[in-house]
Amino acid sequence: LLLYSMVLPHSRCHGERVPDDVPARRVGEIEQSIGFYQAIELPENSLLYKKESEYQSIEVHQTKHFGKLLLLDGVIQLTERDADSYNEMMAHVPLFQHPNPKRVLVIGGGDGYVVNEVLKHLTVEVVDHVDL
Repeated sequence: LLLYSMVLPHSRCHGERVPDDVPARRVGEIEQSIGFYQAIELPENSLLYKKESEYQSIEVHQTKHFGKLLLLDGVIQLTERDADSYNEMMAHVPLFQHPNPKRVLVIGGGDGYVVNEVLKHLTVEVVDHVDL
């Protein structure tokens, strides 16, 4: 899957040229081999936060329909509107498979959503969270 930022028109990522018909001010992903494309449009002046850390580029944008959107290295990580459904599945499905989960290790998930969902399980006593 080719991921790229479309905030700037005709940007490049992994040596692939973004198609000319992709509208400017969008971030998303494209898989040219199967014709898959999805994006979220960013309104003008949508940038709320931007920082270059030692490990990655971090941006937070305000979108019209999805609330705040987190980009890491130009790749969409989550939006306020849909983050809960994804993270609920990451936490609850495995925990419901265990008869009495007490200790949980979360690797990644720096935004904290998965840990928040894990802590809803009353049997969980300890959560170890490892991230960059």
